[in-house]
Formats: sequence, structure tokens, C-alpha cells
Amino acid sequence: MKKIMLTILAFSVLSFNAVAEDGFYGGVKYSKLKVDYSTIDGLDLNEVYESDFNAIDYHIGYNTGNWFYEAAYLDAGDESKNLANITSGIYTLTIDTKIEIDGFRFGTGYNHQFNDKFSIRPFANIYKLDTTATVSGTITNGTDALTASIQQSGSDTMMDAGVGFQYNVNERFSVGASYSTTIDEIEDTDEIETTAITASYKF
Repeated sequence: MKKIMLTILAFSVLSFNAVAEDGFYGGVKYSKLKVDYSTIDGLDLNEVYESDFNAIDYHIGYNTGNWFYEAAYLDAGDESKNLANITSGIYTLTIDTKIEIDGFRFGTGYNHQFNDKFSIRPFANIYKLDTTATVSGTITNGTDALTASIQQSGSDTMMDAGVGFQYNVNERFSVGASYSTTIDEIEDTDEIETTAITASYKF
């Protein structure tokens, strides 16, 4: 899949001649992230951490010729996964994990205008992401609870490439959809796939 996305990106910049209108635009992108974690020392992290994330991307971009450039803040919030609920007598032990992801995205791509309404947009992005992983255990006894947790945080870079489609509702407002996959992953992951819908407004 990664080779296919790179081939589409390389081929696309060589075709079509219609030129997009220069200028700034801003937008919001809602994304579904599918994370495929690595296996470390025989432990498949997909069994430990949640792999599906809902992310919001607030971006500003600039069109120049057929090229576009974007800078964005991305917030994937936090997603939790329950690993165990063990009850013995009046005590219940609950073990959960949580992953938090947010950071910044910088991207570029090529805008192929088929006509005034429709365009295809191959792109590539580099991300600077902060991640926090938490493993917590809680013992409850009626209304009493005792919780202990271990937390690990870090920052990492990631790159992805993909293709999007955009429809111009009018001269200012447009909507679109896109798909991308990583070509350089963050630590402890093998691949991250992103599907997204976007709304943007030209200034």
C-alpha cells in the first residue's frame, strides 16, 4: 500500500494542466485513525492499547499555482481499552490502558483541477506528535477505590502520503475526503491509516 501511494503521488504531479486559484484558506478535518502497533518481545501491543482514534485537525493553507501547503494542529484525544475485570469476594480489580495523541502537521500536495468544481489532491505530511500511554489498575470495595497507574510520555515524528478529492460548493467553500497511510511511523507502530472528511474556506 505504501508503494502504491507513493506512485500515485509521483505520477500525479506530472499530469493535468488546469491551475488552481492562489490564496490562503482555512479548514477543519475530521479523521479516523487506525493504528497497527508493533509486537515487542512477543507482546502484541494491539492487544494492549486501543487502535481506533477520532481526530480533529484545524489547518491553514496556501495555494500557489497547483501546489498547496498546510500547517495544522491535530488532536486525537484519548482512547481507552479495558484489559481485565476480576472479582474475588467483595473486591474487584479493573485494569485499563489509555493512549493520548496530539501535535502538529505540516503538509504539501498538488491540486489537479478537473473543472471548476472537482479536483484530486495527492499529498504528503510530516507530523510532530506527543503521545502519552497510561496503564492503570483500580481495586474497588463497595464505595471505596484504590487506583495505581504507570505513565509514559514522548514525542516523535511521522510521515504519511495519500490522495484526496475536493468538491467546490461555491467560490469560497469546499468539502472533500482523503485517505493516507504512513511511510515513516512513530515508535512502537507498524502502520497508521487515516481516512478523513474536510471542510475548507478560501479567504
